[in-house]
Amino acid sequence: MSLEQLARQAGRAIAATAQFRELVAAEKVFEADREARELVRIAQEDGERLLKIKSSGAEFSEKDQRQIVEVQAKISVNSSIQNLINAQRAYDALVQQVNGWVQAEVTEQRKNA
Repeated sequence: MSLEQLARQAGRAIAATAQFRELVAAEKVFEADREARELVRIAQEDGERLLKIKSSGAEFSEKDQRQIVEVQAKISVNSSIQNLINAQRAYDALVQQVNGWVQAEVTEQRKNA
């Protein structure tokens, strides 16, 4: 079996896991939640705006700080966003574990070479 075939087989195995299925389900719920998408959009815009303010040497206004805190508070209680974050973390942990197994095998093969 070629390396590509093995990688594709690993991809299919990962796609069959609960972590992957939960991530896909959480993504669908998030996409259907207009409020969640809007909160994320606002948070991204706030982040970009604050980077510009910071790079110009200016200080954040109290209004800017209040808005960020407000949006973060709404994000922290939005179940669609929180479920997506948790599902992404679980999936990322799975992928890191698989990468660790691959690296461990490569390291072992290096010792035996």
